[in-house]
Amino acid sequence: MTIGSSWTTAGTVGVGLIEVAGALGVSTAITVGAVVAGAYLGDKLSPISETTVLTAQMVGVRVDEHVKRQARTSIPAFLISFVILLILSLVNGPNVHAPLATTSPGPVRTPGVGVRAAGARVRAAQRAAQHPADQHSAATHRKTGE
Repeated sequence: MTIGSSWTTAGTVGVGLIEVAGALGVSTAITVGAVVAGAYLGDKLSPISETTVLTAQMVGVRVDEHVKRQARTSIPAFLISFVILLILSLVNGPNVHAPLATTSPGPVRTPGVGVRAAGARVRAAQRAAQHPADQHSAATHRKTGE
């Protein structure tokens, strides 16, 4: 399995561009989005990309035909990313993080972890309701480590 030259581009050129963006006062979040979008577009549409050549060889088509077919989905996805990043940069400028932080629903949790944690809290509350005197001794035991 190959991961493509997009990872190489993002990991080398992208790191430098993020530093330049920070020095210029440009939003690093938008820069990261632009670097990743451009890297993946280049990976899909470059006739010398290893994933493009490998895929074309595996399905038995010419590389230029494969690139033309990849363009049908890659270019619209790139344009959508471009428009979203352009709107974010025009509306928020370098402070693109502020509205994202306020609209976030909170930390992402795995459903199973949340259910187990809720179940543990319910069981602890039930035990506390049945044995209120044990709460003080359990709290003291946790603090002293005995």
